Parts: sequence; structure tokens; C-alpha cells
Amino acid sequence: MTNEDKLASGCLQRHWLTIAKFLVIFSLTLTSGACAPNPESENMVARDIPQSRSVHDTAVVTVSGGVQPGFWTNNVVISSEAFSNALAESLRKSGIFRSVVTSGPAAYSLEATLEDLALAQLGGTVILKVDWRLISFSDNQLLWHEKIQTSDTKTLGDALIGVHRKNLAVEAATRKNIEQALAQLAALNF
Repeated sequence: MTNEDKLASGCLQRHWLTIAKFLVIFSLTLTSGACAPNPESENMVARDIPQSRSVHDTAVVTVSGGVQPGFWTNNVVISSEAFSNALAESLRKSGIFRSVVTSGPAAYSLEATLEDLALAQLGGTVILKVDWRLISFSDNQLLWHEKIQTSDTKTLGDALIGVHRKNLAVEAATRKNIEQALAQLAALNF
């Protein structure tokens, strides 16, 4: 075997090794993206919880507009159930209401309508818009109404796989939205 043959054989081996590495990384990326967990409500619970001026009677939490995440979905999604669980837990921690329920009788109704959840064109920025309403059941009076828009960006440093980055951004944008709503509710005189 001549030197030229040895050189050509070595180049060919390196070429196939490079292709094999690429295929392994590509297949791992596909399978880990398909099996990635959906955004989790535990990661959406408010961390920055304001102190309420007073404690109010029981509130029932109602969330609508969410989309149930599905297998192989490319959309940015959050389920109403996950948002509702995070909101209820955040309200319990805040002490704004004596108790928080997701169904049954209550003095107040806190309604959150998920109006828009989008992934910005570039990067891993998620934008969430929620329409919030607090209603008194005793006189059916609207006590508070606000549309809150929050966003969060995650990068390769946060998660290597794109779908994981997207889920982290959804969780953070949701947490920020709930925190802003809690801050306004805590300051509200009702």
C-alpha cells in the first residue's frame, strides 16, 4: 500500500466517522425532543410572592384558553390544568384568600383566560398574554380586570434541546404572569 493509498484511506475513515457522529447526535436530538416533558405546573408557581394587605374569603380559580400539549407538537402550548394548578398553589402561598379551590362555592371568582402564547420568530422567546378578572359572587361585581403580557427567553446555555428551551421559557413566562397578577391583587382594596 502506497502512502497515497494510506492517506486516502485515512481521509475516508475520518469522513465516515464524522457522518456517523452527526447521525448519532441528530437521532438523539429527534428522540429527546419527541419525548420531552410538557411544561410543568410546579415550575410555574410564583416565587416572588407579595404580602397581601388583608385576607379575603374563599376564591374559586377558573382557567380557560389553554391547549393540551401533544406528541410531536411544534406549537408553544400550556394546558389550562397546568396553569390552574400553578395559579391555585401561588394563591395559597400568597395568603390573599383564606382558601383557594378549583370548583365549588366561593365568595370570589378569579378567572384567567390564556389569550395568546407564542414563540417569537427568532430565538427561544415565549410571549404569554392572559386576561384576568376578579368577580365578587355576592353582587356579581367586577372588582378587577387586567390584561397582562409577559415573556421569557431561554438560550442554549439553559437547555441544549430546543423543545426543552421552549418549555423552560413557557414555565418562566407563566410564572412571571402569575407574579404580576398576584402583585396587583395584593395591592387591590376589595
